[in-house]
Amino acid sequence: MSIYSTWLTIDDNDHATHCAVYERMPAGDDWPDGAVMVAGGIFYRRTEQACTCGNPPPLVYQGSHVNPSQDGPRGGGVDVAAIPNHCHPQVRGTLTDDGPPVEFVRLSVAEDETTYGGPQPGYAQVVLDRAQVERLRDTLTNWLDTRERW
Repeated sequence: MSIYSTWLTIDDNDHATHCAVYERMPAGDDWPDGAVMVAGGIFYRRTEQACTCGNPPPLVYQGSHVNPSQDGPRGGGVDVAAIPNHCHPQVRGTLTDDGPPVEFVRLSVAEDETTYGGPQPGYAQVVLDRAQVERLRDTLTNWLDTRERW
């Protein structure tokens, strides 16, 4: 079990149920073949449609010689996670959840398999658009400003 709690994820699984990338499946009692998500007892599957909910994944990095554009290929992801106060080493194993903030953030970046590639193994590159940068900034500012982290 991880001690980290996700605060932000920007990837291809961050779409709203009304987004065109999902299609509602017929009602059923079980997890139907092809279902990729359930929300409120309704099953959905992926389509080939473009995102219409405003939560697309990052742009695929295609090299330093390629200007990114909003209609460019998308893939990969960015994840921000923090350690909740109740997982602080000072309170772990005690009967209280009232620990001090843990002053570390985990940042994960995963590139799409079609990405241009980095100069060395493990080097992941994605391109964020303005809205994604704003979400990242707001998440990091919230982390910096809050005392109670969850």
